[in-house]
Amino acid sequence: APADRSEWAMWVGNVPKHADETDLQTFFTQFEDHGVVSIFLLSKSSCAFVNFASETHLIVAIEQYDGSHLRPEWSTGPALVCRVRTLDDDLWTGVGGQRGMGLHRQWIEDHRPRNQAFGVPDGNSPSPASDASTTSSFFERYFPQRFFVLKCRTREALDRCAVDGVWYIQKHNQVVLDQAFRTSQETILIFSVNRSGQFYGYAKMMSPVAPTMSIGSDPMADDTNAGDESPGLVVRFTSPYSSQSGATQSHPVC
Repeated sequence: APADRSEWAMWVGNVPKHADETDLQTFFTQFEDHGVVSIFLLSKSSCAFVNFASETHLIVAIEQYDGSHLRPEWSTGPALVCRVRTLDDDLWTGVGGQRGMGLHRQWIEDHRPRNQAFGVPDGNSPSPASDASTTSSFFERYFPQRFFVLKCRTREALDRCAVDGVWYIQKHNQVVLDQAFRTSQETILIFSVNRSGQFYGYAKMMSPVAPTMSIGSDPMADDTNAGDESPGLVVRFTSPYSSQSGATQSHPVC
């Protein structure tokens, strides 16, 4: 995997709202053999991910920091919760997190006809709850068009993705994007550079998630995209910069 993300990562909860990455960097690297590779702060979620060079560093860090505080003056607030990063953590911070907690089902309920809202069935349309056991059928029925925000770490990496018409998918995003493509009439990918606060462009997803070439031939291997992961799968999409002759459904880049 690229140097800034490792398989040994710690999830940190209860990060104070006013804390920044400098606070985290100072705190988690205070010991000489800290083993910290990188730190990613998700301020809106009051949590962070700390990547370590080895499993030993990860275990030691959890023992050292779980239940502690970033600064003595912040000790009146909730203590930090430190544990091994799980798959659910990754899903929530990736495109899967864009689903929200019941966001889609709540939207359907809020927009149902008034008579149905008061429990009067129309005899033709099953309620969203009836689709609860099959996520794919729920999205296929109620959301034929899907939208996802995808971010690159650098503008240069995103430019290269646009030229190639290929996006290298992080592992924790693969299932969600592949399902969206297979169960919707149209899947739109919205692109941005990480922390830029700017819109780069958008395009239509043109293929399901598929195995990519070997890492050695991967054009993003030295400067991976939104990625933080070694790319194992790719999707192809229309792009105004695409060299593919079939990219006729391109959308303008702002």
